[in-house]
Amino acid sequence: ASDDGRFAMDFLPVLDRAARTGALVIQSDQHQVFGAFTGRAVLDDGTVLEVRDLMGFAERVENRWRKGGPPGPTGPGGVRHT
Repeated sequence: ASDDGRFAMDFLPVLDRAARTGALVIQSDQHQVFGAFTGRAVLDDGTVLEVRDLMGFAERVENRWRKGGPPGPTGPGGVRHT
């Protein structure tokens, strides 16, 4: 819940997905949780939005890549130049 009481939401997880990938020039670390939100939000004009079992997700994703990649037999990043 928010400090001002305008937002209160519960989240019921349904699916927890995590994946980590590493290649020559890119690394990816992902954590996603899918589930249902139930609660309410009060807009600036006072309108109250009630939600029940609204499907959604939360995620944390970190992607890193190296510019150009490592030099290889075909050129920088393994790209063939012709």
